[in-house]
Amino acid sequence: MKLNRRIRTFLYNDQRFSDTELDLLHTPALQRLYDLHQLGFTDRVYVDASHGRLHHVLGVVEQTGKLLKAIERNLLSKPDEELPFTGEPESSAPTKRQIAELVRNRLAAARCMAFLHDLTHAPYGHTLEDEIHLVS
Repeated sequence: MKLNRRIRTFLYNDQRFSDTELDLLHTPALQRLYDLHQLGFTDRVYVDASHGRLHHVLGVVEQTGKLLKAIERNLLSKPDEELPFTGEPESSAPTKRQIAELVRNRLAAARCMAFLHDLTHAPYGHTLEDEIHLVS
């Protein structure tokens, strides 16, 4: 996955995205997240607490990429070591290199899931669910 485009953010500076991810970001479904508050009514107490759902989603995409890259690096630190395996007795345990390859091959899908994880939130969703108990 080639991350050749960027968006500049306050927390992460230049975040890198693929062309496909930016196409996804520009869909009406994700664009609506600009207008949804991440922090509920917190901005009524702390005026500058204006973190929106889209900001949150971009952060989750960044952290997902960092997490999977760290897992891959850790696995490749001892690539030929086998992982404990409780599968079929005749099956051989996978090596850390094999698992690292699985992680690398699923990075694009994991980042896509990170982009989409908040699409179902209503405005003030957690506030209505957690604090006001309007939705059970």
